[in-house]
Amino acid sequence: MKNKLLILLFALASIGLIDATYLGYEKMSPQTNYSCNATDLQSGIKVNCNQVLDGPYAHFGPISLEFLGLVYYFSLFALIGFQLINRHQSYWLGSILSKNKKLKKHSWSRNITLAELTLAIASLGFLVSIYLLFLMGFIIKAWCYYCLISAVTSTLLFIITLFYWRQTYNHSPFLIKKIIFYLFSKAYQNIFKPLAFLFDAELVHDHLTGLGQLLGSCRLTKFVTQLKLSFSHPKLHRELMNIKFRNPVGLSGGFDYNGKLTQIIPAVGFGWHTIGTVTLQPYRGNQPPRLARFPHSKALLVNKGLKSLGAKKIIANLEKVKLR
Repeated sequence: MKNKLLILLFALASIGLIDATYLGYEKMSPQTNYSCNATDLQSGIKVNCNQVLDGPYAHFGPISLEFLGLVYYFSLFALIGFQLINRHQSYWLGSILSKNKKLKKHSWSRNITLAELTLAIASLGFLVSIYLLFLMGFIIKAWCYYCLISAVTSTLLFIITLFYWRQTYNHSPFLIKKIIFYLFSKAYQNIFKPLAFLFDAELVHDHLTGLGQLLGSCRLTKFVTQLKLSFSHPKLHRELMNIKFRNPVGLSGGFDYNGKLTQIIPAVGFGWHTIGTVTLQPYRGNQPPRLARFPHSKALLVNKGLKSLGAKKIIANLEKVKLR
């Protein structure tokens, strides 16, 4: 099955490479004249390759889309071809980079296989294809046959590469997760955190808890959250007192004191979490303000006074949801 998937991926990469090579050849010709130039279908859909490929959106900075497509498909062609030839063994990016002494410091590369690098490149190509389809459909308002062929090819490459990854490996793709975590951390530091610090700390906490409860109430939002934030690997699995944990990192008591986050916690990436503190009877806690920030010392003062819905209410809420 895996060999057949690699052969299919190699065939798709070849189709994309031929398509990109033809567009690059036409682009370099003295008189560019694509065969689908200025054609209007009876359905009213406008097809004009020159308008798409010679317009203002046909470049990323100084680099043309044809050249980027050629690099993209050639990279996949080479990576998939190498894996197809050496399909009986897995190659790690770290083993290749370690030959260069200047690159040895990038120890994170030891966790990346060539299959994962292929998945990362295919994912990037899929996202760019969606962007280009949006441009053709809503901004340029003209279509290009060769661009549509490339979009279908890159979409199939992404789907089949993802399926091949799941068939071959039982852990999350390290490189893609690293990129996602990096983008999330930058977004938090530069956008969300400055905005959150404009409001009361407890208000922000309550709204985030409510958002987590909302995301955990729907399978689709849980799946998307898990896809972006969760990371799994067999080396992280733990078993304690016959209880299996996906990883040893958990959320301790004091954050989810009313048990609202039980459905979203695994998707975020925690291996376990503790609810509480829970009081026997409902208790309003101390008078607000109960939370205070100390930005200079990067500290938070918590003075909630065991605010809780009460044990009976929390137990009743937990009985309504599925717990692992």
